[in-house]
Amino acid sequence: MPKSKPEPGPEKRSTKMALVVIALGIASRVARDQRTHEALIVIAIVAAVAAAGAKESGNKSMARLKALDAKVTGRVKAAAKATVAATADAVDAVTPGD
Repeated sequence: MPKSKPEPGPEKRSTKMALVVIALGIASRVARDQRTHEALIVIAIVAAVAAAGAKESGNKSMARLKALDAKVTGRVKAAAKATVAATADAVDAVTPGD
């Protein structure tokens, strides 16, 4: 049977609570700091530019992929048409008396 963890004592709880209060105090000071706001704005702008660049790059890749697909499809259709024509000629050649 697995051993259960002992309940944290009052001193561990108070230590954790003190750390939580300190962390919240630091977070509130950082949130009110002007330099933090400026850094967050710059990060948001950089992220937006990166996302736009990725989207544009994706659009260019999609256009190249569509062009390649059209090119390959054209080649396959031409090969299929040539095969059909050659098959029809071969059938005509072996068919007696038409």
